[in-house]
Amino acid sequence: MDNIIKDMYFGNVLPFWEIQHRAKEYDEKAKQILKIQKELLEAFPEAEQLLESYCTAHYESADIFGYQQFQLGMKVGAQIMMEMLKPIEE
Repeated sequence: MDNIIKDMYFGNVLPFWEIQHRAKEYDEKAKQILKIQKELLEAFPEAEQLLESYCTAHYESADIFGYQQFQLGMKVGAQIMMEMLKPIEE
């Protein structure tokens, strides 16, 4: 485990492996995306490879962005903890 923040983000550190439920809104958006993809492929079957390449690139970029946001949140949390350890000024 050479990067604990990255390991935490990707679920390699407890308790993240226990997360089994996603937000209802996420599931609704995922269904909407699949419906739109199906409609696009029905309307433009020749664009299947292009759509697949687009989706792959989009998901990869979203994963990178999500990790960066997670990393920033961890750093802010650490800064808050460091501030909490300072002596109380009188």
